Amino acid sequence: MKKSILFVPFLALFMVNQAGICQDSLIREITTSQGLTGIHLENALISVVVYPQATGIATDFFEKSTACRFTEPLGFVVEKVELLPTICTHNDTGARGALWGRTISTQEMLLSEQSAVNGKVSVVVHNRFYQGLTVEYNRRYSLRDGQAILAVEMTCTNTGQRPMEIGLWENFLGRINSDCQDDTLIIPVKGGISAVGKIRVRNFTRDGRYFKSRANDRNELFAAPSQLWIARYKPGRPLLVLRGSSGLGKQGFLYNWCGQNNGFSSELVHEMVKLEPSEQTSMRVDYLFFSKLDRLSTLCGDVAIDHKISDNEIIIRIATAKPLDVGTMELPGIGKAPIGWLEPGEVKKIVFPRPPQITPEQTVSGQLSAIGSFELLPEITR
Repeated sequence: MKKSILFVPFLALFMVNQAGICQDSLIREITTSQGLTGIHLENALISVVVYPQATGIATDFFEKSTACRFTEPLGFVVEKVELLPTICTHNDTGARGALWGRTISTQEMLLSEQSAVNGKVSVVVHNRFYQGLTVEYNRRYSLRDGQAILAVEMTCTNTGQRPMEIGLWENFLGRINSDCQDDTLIIPVKGGISAVGKIRVRNFTRDGRYFKSRANDRNELFAAPSQLWIARYKPGRPLLVLRGSSGLGKQGFLYNWCGQNNGFSSELVHEMVKLEPSEQTSMRVDYLFFSKLDRLSTLCGDVAIDHKISDNEIIIRIATAKPLDVGTMELPGIGKAPIGWLEPGEVKKIVFPRPPQITPEQTVSGQLSAIGSFELLPEITR
């Protein structure tokens, strides 16, 4: 048996094998000095690298305008045994798919598609027996021109002869600039609930945003979601939001794990689904990057909104992950303000007068005329 150990300092050890250009988006195959193949996806705003051999993990999350990294370098051990497939074991970093209730084990995924068409670049990896089960797993990563959004679509098909229960699970271990202090997660929790299906969750007093860091809460967290996202922030740095774009089902939940070293996860878990032979289930999540917004109260489509209630004002900051016209913002009973067109990297500030009946402990409802309604969640501590 021959083992090779390597930590990849992001793109420093890569050499280009092939490239496909799609307007401002780029996809290229790269190879480390130890022979590990990665697929580099980037546009003018963000970039990531997908490693099929390392469980199809996506890492090297990078926001270009701030040169901010959201993941630890990929460290891996390559084991080569004669007449057997190469085994690549990696450290806990980046985004990968898993099946809830099953131990995550490292395994090779096969590269089945690379494409660059109509302003969109994509890579698809798959495994016919994912996690050693009679389950075919496909995972697609995509970037579009001009959008600070990494889209991830995963599909599981029961290829066996018996029914099977599957719970899709997005597992992300990140860290904003690993030489800095710990990140904080903003978790939109639902209050008054002690269980989601068979899963016991922390019973918060009310709906709101729970701010969790390794410093203030090292306990494992299961939470019922009031909204379908988890944000990762550090003051003065960009915001990264993991969103459950296709929903989590009635018994889905939010999860955080705090490891002994640098592990600090953002995780979305879909409810368990019973699959008959040949049936499939799917889930889509998005990673949204906001370069000049470092806190979050809610999402409205691809728009992030943060708010603060002071003695006399409600202060709003709004940003977008893709170019769009958001129209006018309205807080019923409080006021309206035109916003119009927004570009990624831009933040607009709006100040409304605070009515006396509005307190910092309340949820504030609103609407963007070109997108839809939203709810600004208050901060909570328990």
